[in-house]
Amino acid sequence: MNASLPSFLVSLILVSGGMLLGVTSGLALDRLTHSWPSWARRSLAVLGTGVTLIPLAALIWSFIGIWTGQWSLPVSSLMPELGQAVPASFQARLAERIWWWLPPVFAVSLPVALLLWTTRVYGWGDEQGQVRRAGLVGLLLLPVVEEVFQMPGAFASLVPLLHGRGGQSASVFLALLPLIVGGALWCWAVWAWPWQTGPFQLSKRDQVREGAVVIGLSPAEVWRRYVLPVQVQRAVAILCYVVAWGTSLWAAYGCPGNAARGQDFHTAYRAALADPLTPLQTALPLTLCALFFWFLGRMVHPRQS
Repeated sequence: MNASLPSFLVSLILVSGGMLLGVTSGLALDRLTHSWPSWARRSLAVLGTGVTLIPLAALIWSFIGIWTGQWSLPVSSLMPELGQAVPASFQARLAERIWWWLPPVFAVSLPVALLLWTTRVYGWGDEQGQVRRAGLVGLLLLPVVEEVFQMPGAFASLVPLLHGRGGQSASVFLALLPLIVGGALWCWAVWAWPWQTGPFQLSKRDQVREGAVVIGLSPAEVWRRYVLPVQVQRAVAILCYVVAWGTSLWAAYGCPGNAARGQDFHTAYRAALADPLTPLQTALPLTLCALFFWFLGRMVHPRQS
C-alpha cells in the first residue's frame, strides 16, 4: 500500500503532517498549562524533556511491542501485503490509509511538540527560534521514523548507510543532501512566516552603550564585566544541550560507528514483541547520559532577567 507514491512525496507527507501536528500540539499544550503554577509547569517540562531524550527508535519499538506483541493489534506499514484484497467500502479504505500514516506521523510530531513546549516553559528564545529548533530536531528524526516503520520515503536508506550497509561516504552524503535541503527550507519557512511582532527592544550593543553612560564606564569595560560572562555561560549551556541531543540522536540512529552498541540495540528491537521494555532498558544508559548533559546545561544557562 502506498508503495506507488514517489519516495520524496512520502517523506513530504510525513514531515508536513508531523510538523503541523507537533507545532500545533506544542503551542496548544503551552496555552493549556499557561495558568498553572510555575513549579508544576517546570516539573512537567523536566518529564517532557526526559521523554524527548529517550532515543526515538527505542520509544517506537517499545510502543510496537505493546501494541502488537501484547495487544495483538497491527501496525499497517509493518504488515506484509498478503494478496491484493481491497476493502469494498470507501470508509474502510479511508480507515486503512489513515492507520497506515498515523503512527509514523505521530512519531515525528511527539519530539517536536514536547521540545517546543519545554522551550516555551523555560522561555528560551523567541517563538520563531523555538519553532525552528523543534522542527529541525523533528526533521533529523525523520530518517529514524521511516526506517523503523519501513516507510518508502526518501530518507529510509540513511540509517543503513550510516552503519556501512550498502554504501560509502559518497552515498551517505547524497542521502544527507535532501535532509540538509529540508532543514534549510524549514528555516526559511519559519523566517518567512508572518509572526506577531513584540514591543520594540534595543539591540545588545545599544543596551551596553546606554548602560555604560549610566554607570560611568566605557562600553568595552561594561561588555567585559557584565556581558562576556553571560555569553560564556550561554555558550557552555548550548554546548551541553548539543551533546545531550547529539547523544539521543546517535542512539536513535542505532549508534553508527559503534558496532557492538548498535548490535545491542538491534537485538533489543527484535525482542520488543516479547518484552516491550527491552528497547528502553537498552537505551537507558545513553538516555541518562543525555539527561545529565541537559541538566548541566540547565544549571549553567543564564537566568532570564
